[in-house]
This record gives sequence, C-alpha cells and structure tokens, in this order.
Amino acid sequence: MTFAQTIPLQLYQNVASIWRDSGANADPLDWIEVILEMFIIARRSAGVKSALEIDQGELTPSIWRTLRTELDQELELPASDRGHHSLAESTPGLLEKTRRAVAEAFSSNPEVIDSEYARALLRFLVHAPQTGLRRSALGYFTWPDYLAPLLTALMGKPSEQPVYCPFDSSGWMPLLLADAGWSVDCELANSQAARILLLFASLGDYKLKAHVNDPIRQPSWLDGEKLRQFAHSAAITTFGLRLGSDFTNESYERFPVRFHYGEGNQIAHVIAQTKGRAVIVVPESFLFRTAGGERDYKEQLVRRGMLAAVIRLPRDVFASYANVQSSLLIFETLGGKNGDVLFVDASDEIGVKSRAKGEPANDPLQQIKSIVEARRVTSISQVATYDEIAAQEFNISVDRYIRDETEQKIENALDSAKTVELIDVADIIRPQAVPSAGETGHEHTLLEVSLQDIQPDGSIRTPTKQIQVDDSALGKVMRQKLEPGDLLLSVRGRIGAVGIVPEFSGPDWLASQAFVILRLRKSSHISALILYRYLASPLGQWLMHSLATSGTVPMISMGDVRKIRVMIPTVQEQREIERQYDKVLKLRSQIKQLEKLADDLNEASWPMTKLSVTARD
Repeated sequence: MTFAQTIPLQLYQNVASIWRDSGANADPLDWIEVILEMFIIARRSAGVKSALEIDQGELTPSIWRTLRTELDQELELPASDRGHHSLAESTPGLLEKTRRAVAEAFSSNPEVIDSEYARALLRFLVHAPQTGLRRSALGYFTWPDYLAPLLTALMGKPSEQPVYCPFDSSGWMPLLLADAGWSVDCELANSQAARILLLFASLGDYKLKAHVNDPIRQPSWLDGEKLRQFAHSAAITTFGLRLGSDFTNESYERFPVRFHYGEGNQIAHVIAQTKGRAVIVVPESFLFRTAGGERDYKEQLVRRGMLAAVIRLPRDVFASYANVQSSLLIFETLGGKNGDVLFVDASDEIGVKSRAKGEPANDPLQQIKSIVEARRVTSISQVATYDEIAAQEFNISVDRYIRDETEQKIENALDSAKTVELIDVADIIRPQAVPSAGETGHEHTLLEVSLQDIQPDGSIRTPTKQIQVDDSALGKVMRQKLEPGDLLLSVRGRIGAVGIVPEFSGPDWLASQAFVILRLRKSSHISALILYRYLASPLGQWLMHSLATSGTVPMISMGDVRKIRVMIPTVQEQREIERQYDKVLKLRSQIKQLEKLADDLNEASWPMTKLSVTARD
C-alpha cells in the first residue's frame, strides 16, 4: 500500500491542534512521541481497533501509565528527560482526545499501521516545513529531498555491519540510513530524541540501536575499554559548537590537537571510531581555518591520506535554520589509498535537482557519485596534491581549487604579469580590540575610522565615532594609530572597501577591527596611491572576494591577506594611473558641484513660502 502525506499531515495537524488548545506548553516532539507510542501499543495488542478503543471508556492516566511501562520494558526504551508524560496525564482529557484523533485517522482501515506507514510518517516529519519542529531536538533543519540520497549513495551499499551515527545534530540521519537498508548504531545525548528514534525503529522494523550519552565527553560504544571500531560512520557536526574544555589528554586518544571549535572534536571522534569510510557534514568555517589546532589537524589528515574528498553543498541545504555554507567530507580512515584530495563543487548540480519539478534527465546525485568513485577531474571537480593544499595553508574550501573560465583567465593574467605578495610591499597591521576605559579618571578620547567613513574616491572623512581609553591602555592603543598615507583594507563584513588616510588625519585616529592597516615599506616600488588603485580595481576586488570565507560574516584570514598578489606596473604605467586618478577626482568634484546646484534649485522651487524647513528623519 502506498501512502501520500494526507494521513500523516492530517493526523499531525489534528493532534497538534489538540495539544495547543489544551494549554499544554509542549514541544512538537512531545505529541509525536505519544502518537508513536499509541501506534506501537495498538499494533502489539490483539487488534489495532480494539487497542485504540478502550472498552472501559476514556483512556485514563492510570491506564496510559500501565501501557507505557509495558512498552518501555519490552522495547528497552530510555527514560525521557522531559516532563511531557506527566503533562499529558495531568491535563484533563488530553490523552483521550489524542487517542480519538489517532483512532479516527484509521477508522476506515485500522490495519494500515505498519512499517510502510512508518516510512510515510518519517518522510513527512523530515521534509514537511509545516511540522513546526524548529529548535526541537530533531528539528535543527528541514532536510532537502536530495541530502539523504546523497549521503547513502556516498556510503555505498548497505552491509551486515552497522554504521555508526553520533551527535544530536545528526537529527533524523540514523532513521534515514536505516530506511535505506543500513543497520545503525547511534549515540546522542538527548534521551527524548533517542526514544523517538527507537519508537520509529520498532514501528518501521528498522535495524537501529541507540545509546544515550555524550559521544565526546563519555563515549559509550565500546569494546572493553577501547572505542568500538565501525566500518562506516556518518554524522552532521554541530555548527559553531564550543566545548570549553581541553580533551587532549583524554583516555581514548582521539584528539591529537587542541581544537578551537567543537566540530573539530566531533570529526576527530568519528574518525577515531571508524576503520573504513566516514561521511561527515561540516560548516565551511572548519574548512577555511588556517591557524591553531584545526590547521594542524587538517595537515595530518591530508598527509596520512585520510581525507579523500570535499564536496560543497548548496548554501541553503540547512535553510532556514542554519543558513551557512557547508560541505560534506569523505574520510578513508585506514589511510594510504589517496595521496591527494578530490574537491567537488556540487552546489549548483544538486541545486538543479532540488529546483526541478521532476527527476532531471541526468541525475546529478549519480553524477557526483560517479565523480567521487572514479576521482575524475571535470568542470565541477579537481584533484589537489598535498603540496598544493599546503600552499593554501590547509584551507580546504572547494573554491580554492576549482576555478571557472573567468577565474582561470584572471589567474593566467596574473601569472603573465610581474607580481609580488602584499606582504612584500607593505607592513600589515591588524587592529586589536580597544579596552574600555577604567575608573582611573584619566580618559583619552580617540576617533575610530569605520566603513561608512570610506568615500567612493578612496578618501577618508574625519571619523565621528569616539572611543574612551584610560592611561593604562593608551600606550598599547597608540601603537596602532593611523599615519598619513596608510591604506585601510576591509577584511571583515563588507569585503574589499579600501581608503587612504589623508594628510590632515590627527594623532588620535584608529582603525576599527573590520580593517587591516597597510603601511608601505620604503623599499616598495609602488606608492600608496598605486596600491589603492590596484586594490580598488575590478581585479583587486575579485582577488579579495575570492579569498573571503563563505560564513555568516565573510572575512579574509591574515594569512590570505599577506599572500594577495599585487601587480607591479612599470614607471610609465604608474604615471598614467596617477593621471587617471586626478581625472577621477576632478569628475567627482564636478558631480558634487552639480548635486549642490540641484539641491539649491530644489530649495528655490517654492519661493512664495519664504520658509527654511529641515526635513525630519
């Protein structure tokens, strides 16, 4: 029997309405759990219909407690850490109304509560936005249709051995893998989420086991005192996770470096528990970090041949709950198979599938699987060696290795010209946070240049933002004060804004942390004006935007800023650039004069009023 979403949607909406109208302050997972419990109790009783129709009348809290206790013992379900069962039992009539809604959904054919219905309900909860599961333990995001098939395609054919699937952030992944034919051993900290996964497994006849534990702090899939080894693993890391602890000395020897963010710990944990293939979804931020433990760990993975592939996913893969760029990493944890890394930009290819009304003629998922299996170089894929990745300071973002036709032409133009790295022509100063003024009573007022102070012609107006600094911090702060002729280059947020500090700048000007300060060296063969014109040109802007990360707040790392390639024009070319800039300044001056004239004419349009009125904001 084939199910549309009609029954799951109708049933879900009816039960959700009942729980909301009752005044019960419940998470959507609360009534989902009760629905699943009722399904399984009904199916395991003498008959579905008789189990849903209590002979004594109303489904009372005492009867429900008895039924649930028997179910918990039979399925060995973990105790839920939420109080929704007591809530359901203490809210008059809530259990009975829920039972009636379930019974009515199957009044015409009560025998349909089977594994196929479980799959229909699962698909509805995973993909349907109207479930309202946002911010719940299983509803971090609405799964796009292509994500589960892509994961299972890259995992290979299901085997007898179970696949390991840890972390609460993996959401519905354990069930989706089980639905694809895998035996799954999952591990998560949220007991209600684990309980729902196990209830679904029972209803859908899935091969799934769940341990309720924190996989990082207290892993529980063990063989004796060692981590159990799985031939396959799959997970979605927790984006932006901060653990706040040092795990480098933990007993399982999973973490060879100290990670700044928790997704590094999660990746290392999965790899430590896998002897074979691991498929892990990570945020872009892990890929582009080129300092600290993350950089060193990526270097180890590449050098040992464990990182097999990096696949960029569409930006909205986790929309609308975590709209950040993400990628899928494939690890061969036994190492040695690949001396290089395959990079695949699947964002547009998969996007075609997600936007298509029907199945595309050439299934992009199969295309990506074919590229990964054969490690083919195509228009959307490229293979990089260890040395090439090392040259990028182990930034493994896909866009560092895959160039389109326009980008390749720009690279060729740079290769054919005389270029140097930015660090060769200028000292690069990164402004530090300015400490707040203390209570010494001796405060100094300084002016901070911000992005809105940069004018279209590159000039910088007198800043209006004031900051207060006391005597104790003044010495440190003044070491980063601006000097006439300095260039300010925006490397955070609005990437690529560039301006020249004027001669009239005072001794109290500082730059905000959105900028880096470029101070030309005496040995430089170009002037500040020439460097400004280069960075502000379409080529310079393209270079900077190509280096920017794809996170929520775009930024360029200091390592990448130092390596920005700067074209060195000939002396004659530099003179021509200076003449062109003089013309630009004259044109902008004329524009300002014309704007002033237009404003004067506008004000003079109604002379009979004889009023001078200032418009309100």
